[in-house]
Amino acid sequence: MSKIPNFWPLVFETAPPEIEHFIQPTDSEIIGNCLTSLEVKRFEVPLDSGETAESGNPRSLLFRFEFSENEWFTNRVLEKKFWYRKSKRGWAGLTSEPVKIDWKKGKDTTSGLLDGAVNLWEARKKAGDMAKKDLKEYKAMQKLMENWNGENTSFFTWFGYVAAGPYVSAEESAEAFNKAKEDRARAAKGEKVEEEDNDEDEELMDLEAVVEVHETGDDLANLLAEDLWPSAIKYFSKSSFLIIRQLANPL
Repeated sequence: MSKIPNFWPLVFETAPPEIEHFIQPTDSEIIGNCLTSLEVKRFEVPLDSGETAESGNPRSLLFRFEFSENEWFTNRVLEKKFWYRKSKRGWAGLTSEPVKIDWKKGKDTTSGLLDGAVNLWEARKKAGDMAKKDLKEYKAMQKLMENWNGENTSFFTWFGYVAAGPYVSAEESAEAFNKAKEDRARAAKGEKVEEEDNDEDEELMDLEAVVEVHETGDDLANLLAEDLWPSAIKYFSKSSFLIIRQLANPL
């Protein structure tokens, strides 16, 4: 599909409102002029082609965007992974890591939000605590978010998304899923199982929301994977039809 000229730009042009909502005029310009390929994979499940895959959850997603040389950033490939994970306290959902975009001078469509998310992630990683708040990078991110009105979110802030809940490591998730499996087995035998307490996760979610650059990043990931990607031919055909109709009936 990437061999068809302007295939993906035309697909995005007729994307449903739920996706179009996240794409601002400048984003449309970048996508329309520079996006050459998009690939979506459920990278934690076995592949028919014989490629190896991580052993994990089929809800985990990988997005690979390829771009031609452009005036906005130097990256030719942007790849973002979403892991479906579960916390020990009960929260489950998509977790990701910020992806750095090397913006050209004065061309950052996220107004520094993406860079702030990347800097905070790296500082927390260095500190060994992915929820640490007494960091200059956390305060800087708070300030950026306070000065941002929450509207006109660039599509590219999505690359800075981490989680709707608390960040969950692979190790914690494996432990939580194993415990859930054991609890189900015990419940099937009629044994009493302690209920999960999500209160702590909810508190962490509220605290992390003030520095999450793309609050609904998991929703957008699912929309791209479950709607745009499998229906790409439909959206391309719709866009092509509209172009043909405009050429046949010019104003």
